[in-house]
Amino acid sequence: QQSAQRATHEAPSQQPTQQRAHARLAALARPDETLADARRRATAARRPLPRTGLPFIDGALSGGLRPHDVLEIVADAGKGGAGTGGKARASSALGSAADSAATASLLHAAAAAAVAGVVSVYIDCAGRTGATSVEGAVRRRLAEVGATHLSTRRVTSRVLMQRCHSSAALLLALKRLPRVVADAEAVHGEGCVRMLLIDSLGAFYWTDRAAAASGTSAAAAPGGGG
Repeated sequence: QQSAQRATHEAPSQQPTQQRAHARLAALARPDETLADARRRATAARRPLPRTGLPFIDGALSGGLRPHDVLEIVADAGKGGAGTGGKARASSALGSAADSAATASLLHAAAAAAVAGVVSVYIDCAGRTGATSVEGAVRRRLAEVGATHLSTRRVTSRVLMQRCHSSAALLLALKRLPRVVADAEAVHGEGCVRMLLIDSLGAFYWTDRAAAASGTSAAAAPGGGG
C-alpha cells in the first residue's frame, strides 16, 4: 500500500519528464517510418539543399529542392508541352524548340546536382538524351564553377540514366525506383539520391490516346514499343 501511495505521489512530478521524452522521440522518429527511413531522413536533413543551377527555377524554389518536392516544368498548350515557360517561348515559337529547351534545362539541373555531389535519376521518355549529352552538360557545369580538376566520368556517374519507350515502361521504372535508389546508395552513400527528373510526363500522351481509340495497349501502339 505504501508503494502504491508513493507511486501515486510521484506520478505528477514525472509527467513533464515523460512528456519531454515523448516529444524528443516524436522528433527523432515518425510513427510511420522504419529506423532506416529515420536515419536516411536525418542524413538528408544535414545536406545542403540541391539547386538546379538555373536562376529562374532556383529563384522560385526559395533555397533549393527539398525532399518530397515535385517541380513540373511546363509550356503553353501546343508549344511542345514540356517547355520552360517564358524562357522556352522566348527561344522559339516552335514546339520542338520548347522541347529542346526543356531537355537542356533538365540536363543542366542534373549536371548541377552531380557537381554538388547529389545523385539524380533521369528518366528519358522523349529520346532526346544520352550519355554523350549528359557528359557534355557536366563538362559545361564544371567549367562554370571552376572545377575542371574533378573527374568528369566520376561526376557523370551521379546521373542515373534510364530510357522508357512507353507509358507502361515508365510505370515500371517508377516502381523500380526503390531498388535503383538502394543500389545507388551502396555506391555513393546513404541519402545521396535526392532528385528525380522525367523528360517528359506527356511524352506518351498521343500514343496512349491512339492506343485507347484503337483498343490496343500503349506498348503496342506505333512509337510506343519497347
